[in-house]
Amino acid sequence: MAEPTGCMQQGGRAVNTYHFTIEVGGIDPEADGLEDRLHGSGAGDALIYLSGGRLFLAFDREAPNEGTAIDCAAHDVHRCGGNVVKIIRENLDDVPWMASPDRASPLSG
Repeated sequence: MAEPTGCMQQGGRAVNTYHFTIEVGGIDPEADGLEDRLHGSGAGDALIYLSGGRLFLAFDREAPNEGTAIDCAAHDVHRCGGNVVKIIRENLDDVPWMASPDRASPLSG
């Protein structure tokens, strides 16, 4: 099993989990064996989804900082023959009900 390249090898350094999505170009999302290609390149930890014919990979990557997590995932995308079209960072501080623990969830009654 291929591990994410370099992201899990932190040598005892403190790590956090970073959540982000990469829009991927240069790969046919309908191609046979897509999951195997991604897995073999180190991106096997990504959730694969399609929207409007576009390929997206959602990651929860552990790394000492967000930049390293994104760089490692982008490297994995390149290893499987794709290119990074866009990086969508998921910052929960941008969601008001997540940022304030005293506020009720919009889903609560």
